[in-house]
Amino acid sequence: EYFMKMIKKLIIAMSLWIFCHTLYLFIDGLNDEGKKADVAIVLGTKMNNDGTLSARLQARLDQSIVLYRQQRVKKIIVSGIGHGPNLQQAKRMHEYLLSQDIPATDIYADDKGYDTERNVKYSLAIMKENNLHSAISVSQYFHQTRAKMLFRKAGFDNISSSSPRYFEWQDIIAVPREFVAFYVEWLWTW
Repeated sequence: EYFMKMIKKLIIAMSLWIFCHTLYLFIDGLNDEGKKADVAIVLGTKMNNDGTLSARLQARLDQSIVLYRQQRVKKIIVSGIGHGPNLQQAKRMHEYLLSQDIPATDIYADDKGYDTERNVKYSLAIMKENNLHSAISVSQYFHQTRAKMLFRKAGFDNISSSSPRYFEWQDIIAVPREFVAFYVEWLWTW
């Protein structure tokens, strides 16, 4: 009986922890403080099988364009896979921004960032190389807490976020995945 009570308490505590963290993901990810920065960093995500931008990826790029046109950022970094099954993600992202009249001189592309940890690493290298000191992470709301945590773990604190108001059924899977990924990377990254 004592063992069963302890198991129930543990389940309640875990459920409460997951609920609170998930609530924080929503609040943190959907909160745009309206800050200005040197650069928007668009984190990559899956593309369509035919090599076109997925609706999710296009929403991220469109959000960076909004930031650029509102003069909240001066430059945009696109960070994604450069080869393989995602069909040159960074290149397609770059092409899309050009097609939306963003000048080539204001776009940097990282084609080595095939996961969030590497997106952060290579984006920070681009920023250092180009004397950029502040950034706005552009990704889905559920991804922002982990992305900003990784920037801070890399020693970069001048990071805020802005997320597109794009939601899809896949979020039901992505939100719990982000819960696990946050703690895995919090414990073992760098």
